[in-house]
Amino acid sequence: MLENIRFSNPDTLAKPPGYSNVVEVIGPGRTVYFAGQFGIDKSGKMGANAREQMEIAFENVKAALASVGAGQHHNRRATASASRRFIRGRSNRDITAKMTSALSLCSPCPASGVKRT
Repeated sequence: MLENIRFSNPDTLAKPPGYSNVVEVIGPGRTVYFAGQFGIDKSGKMGANAREQMEIAFENVKAALASVGAGQHHNRRATASASRRFIRGRSNRDITAKMTSALSLCSPCPASGVKRT
């Protein structure tokens, strides 16, 4: 059973203590699970403010997807958390739009052929 499961920590992400950033399960299909990403870059430095942390977290998601040959269009489910104050702030509208775009799921997803409901 474990021969069908691959645990990895891509070099493009900070290595977490005690768990893996990416878990790939093969057969009879392919499913990849990603650990939640924080606003911490690969050197372990945290973003200076909420905006920078959000940007780093989304770059980390892209890097995790790329580590298994996937892109945002392969994503089936994502969840993000940010305070209402951050989301409603005028200076944060562009990052909020970027977050919304990054969380929109493919329809239909080329990896599975399943349409978004």
